Amino acid sequence: MAMSAPDFEQLATILATRDNAVAGLTHAELLELERGLGGMRLPLAYRDFMKRMGRDAGPLLAGTDAFYPQIIDYQAEAWELVSDEKIGHLVPAESIIFATHQGYQIYWMSSEAGDDPPVFMYQENDQKISRRWESFSEFVYGEFERFHSGRQ
Repeated sequence: MAMSAPDFEQLATILATRDNAVAGLTHAELLELERGLGGMRLPLAYRDFMKRMGRDAGPLLAGTDAFYPQIIDYQAEAWELVSDEKIGHLVPAESIIFATHQGYQIYWMSSEAGDDPPVFMYQENDQKISRRWESFSEFVYGEFERFHSGRQ
């Protein structure tokens, strides 16, 4: 499905039509999220996604801890993985770790790389970046395509 990026309102509408379980964040919750993710400026694309689907995105990112408030709770665990795996050179201090998957994968983006920054994924024991997306919106649409095509 091709969409002009980022159009998270359209994506939320599509997901809600299928699942009726899409819920976004309030302004106050977005501020709490920003504080919980290190107090850095949240990139515009990420902020827009969270505003529309930050509490629940239906089947999108199922099994991944990427939603409010859990992602705040998992910050210490995610940064501990960075420390334990000695990959601080891959995940700079200005990074926003916005998702974890079952304790062995982390997803992050730079708070300083623009409105729709590249996204990186690290998988435990890899010692290198496991996957890269050109932007946060590309990451989200890729996850939607994976769900939409049944490749879960």
